[in-house]
Amino acid sequence: MRIAFLGDVNGRAGRHVLASQLPRLVAARSIDFVVANVENAADGFGITPELSEELLACGIDCMTSGNHIWDKVEIVDYLPGQPRLLRPLNYPDRAPGHGLYVGETAAGVRVAVINLMGRVFMPPCENPFPIVDQALKRLEGKAAVILVDGAANPAFGDGHAQVSVDAIAAGVAVLRPVATKPGDLAPGDLAYVIHTSGSTGRPKGVAVERGALAAHLAAVTARFDIRADDVVLHYARPTVDVALEQVLTTLFAGARLVLPDDQLMSADELLRLLDGERVTVANLPSGYFHGVASALRRTPATLRTMISGSDRLDPDAAAAWTRTTGIRLLNAYGPTETVITATVHDVVGGDVSIGRPVGARLAVVRRGGPRFQSGGATGFGPRPPPIVAADSAWV
Repeated sequence: MRIAFLGDVNGRAGRHVLASQLPRLVAARSIDFVVANVENAADGFGITPELSEELLACGIDCMTSGNHIWDKVEIVDYLPGQPRLLRPLNYPDRAPGHGLYVGETAAGVRVAVINLMGRVFMPPCENPFPIVDQALKRLEGKAAVILVDGAANPAFGDGHAQVSVDAIAAGVAVLRPVATKPGDLAPGDLAYVIHTSGSTGRPKGVAVERGALAAHLAAVTARFDIRADDVVLHYARPTVDVALEQVLTTLFAGARLVLPDDQLMSADELLRLLDGERVTVANLPSGYFHGVASALRRTPATLRTMISGSDRLDPDAAAAWTRTTGIRLLNAYGPTETVITATVHDVVGGDVSIGRPVGARLAVVRRGGPRFQSGGATGFGPRPPPIVAADSAWV
């Protein structure tokens, strides 16, 4: 089956190209189903009923949108009567129109389209993840193929579906039923999807497979030396992949996880929490760790490992921590694309380095031309090198 997804039909020029080229494309590529995002079809701002009918006549089977669907007031009364023009499903139920469409190809294959919108830098809307869960349950047995278009480039999936990795970058996920029994899961099945922070450019979706995550958990749990009798502090925000690592390494080791009620604590408040819960392993973002290290005046009673990550570790803060506590300090680093923590360094005093690769990874060092260092190296300088996988299983 062949599906054409057109990312954004923008203005008169986009409509002209669509009208002149889509029939030719469908015929040449034997396209079975066409989906297009049309929220900017009216000169870059919304869509009108007349333009909707014009685009459908070009051969589009279903049209999706985002927050700009409401830019033209006349579309409000049109949406309820045109099921092939969708607005995001995670708008409130009272919003006019439809967020889900089920159509058929010429061969009789039923195709469902779910339209969702992300919540980052977007107008308020419902959380798309439970909404897509509900939609997938409604569609059980009703469609052979399910397409999910997420405005603002989210990619969605749950235990009932597998997201096509190739489609995530385009902001559309192709969902097909997959096995849900743990014994039937394969290393290539999707474990999670998360976006990069955008600190080095435009945020992009990263898909991590189960095999890569399982290999990482085994390697990083051993590197951090998390044991069954440990008590681990869960401090990372849920929007970053380190939060997954803190939860899953704890479960992997059979340890206990502590979730604080307050994420904004002074050094004294943090110390009371560590002592009160008898925390043995803590992983803090480096910016917060710097403040804690400079303000700390005594050693946490039960802590044996402190991990600093997510950004550059300041040597002065590291030295202050060592002087005050003498507790093992690790500097952790890793791009989202390489499955959370990719390198770890055991800090001695103020000697801070990016460290050595965790598990089967390979560090690629670029300084005055590329060279390759198997097993990692220290003292890379102020800018960390890119980290790539030594095995194709690592994404």
